[in-house]
Parts: sequence; structure tokens; C-alpha cells
Amino acid sequence: MRELVELENAVDFEHNNSVAIVLTEDEMTEFEKVISTSSTTTRTLYLGHDVLLSKAQKELLKQKEISVKIIPQYYYPELNG
Repeated sequence: MRELVELENAVDFEHNNSVAIVLTEDEMTEFEKVISTSSTTTRTLYLGHDVLLSKAQKELLKQKEISVKIIPQYYYPELNG
């Protein structure tokens, strides 16, 4: 999944701190901890289509000026029948 998002959007999640990807609720919890406790250079977050953000998470992302891009459902062939 990560590689497909990188290819289609011309991003590099490993070597570019201005972009991040979160595919699960657990990853979102970890990402939230990281950006809460330190200054972040992340400006864009690619978010799995089934990850639901809490109100607090939405506020934190807004406060840190991180834009969220939802990963389209077509990346998930198992959902497309």
C-alpha cells in the first residue's frame, strides 16, 4: 500500500519528513503521540480510508497545520469486489 501511494503521488515516506502515511488506528495513535510531544515538519498526512479520527486528533492536525489526504478506496482491491 505504501509503495502504491508513493508512486502515484511522487512522495517518499522514508526520506521526506514533510509527508507521512497512517494506515491503521494504532499507527494514528503513534503518529499523534509523536506530533504532540515534538515539533514536526510533517505537512501532509496520507490517511487510510477506514481510519477514523477523533475530534481531538482532528484538532491536533489542524493546530499543527497538517493537511489530510484520504487514500482512495481503489487502493484496496479486496473492497472492489
